Amino acid sequence: MAQAQAAFTPSQLKLLIDSTAGWARDWDDVVYYLERVAAGDTHLPADVVEAARVAVLRAKQHGVAFTTDYRQLWEAATGHSAEGLPPPEVRYSPATPIELRKTFLAGFTFPNGRAEAYAYAQDRGAPWRVLQTIRQLPDRRYRDLEDLLDAVGDLAWNPRL
Repeated sequence: MAQAQAAFTPSQLKLLIDSTAGWARDWDDVVYYLERVAAGDTHLPADVVEAARVAVLRAKQHGVAFTTDYRQLWEAATGHSAEGLPPPEVRYSPATPIELRKTFLAGFTFPNGRAEAYAYAQDRGAPWRVLQTIRQLPDRRYRDLEDLLDAVGDLAWNPRL
C-alpha cells in the first residue's frame, strides 16, 4: 500500500477505529461508521474523519486484512511504526447498526417509536441482546432509521444514557 503523510494522528485514528471494534465485521462496516456516524459521534474535524475514511478505503483496495486494531491500519496507511502506541479498546455494542439495518429493522416504517421498533424486531426473531438494546433506547418517536441508529450508537458508547 502506498505510504503517505497522514492527515490524522495515531490518537485520532485510535478514537475512530476503536469506536467500531465492538461490531465492525469488515472494512465496509468501518467505512459506514466513518461516513454516517463519526462526524456526530466524535469531536474530530471533518477533514480528519475524511482522511481516515480514505485510509480505510485504500486498505480495502490494497487487500489489507480487516482489523479493528488501529495500529495495523496506521502502519499500512502511513508506513510509520506502531511500536509504542497504546493497544486498542474494544467497546461492545449489544446490537450492531448493520444487523439492525439489514435484518431486524429492514422494512420498518418511520416515523415510529421505541415500542413499535421492539415489536417489529421481536416479530423478525431478534435475539435477546438486540431486543435489550431497543428496550434501552429513549422512549420517543424516531424520524427515520438513521435517527434510531444514532440513538443505538449513543447507547453503545454511553451505556448509562
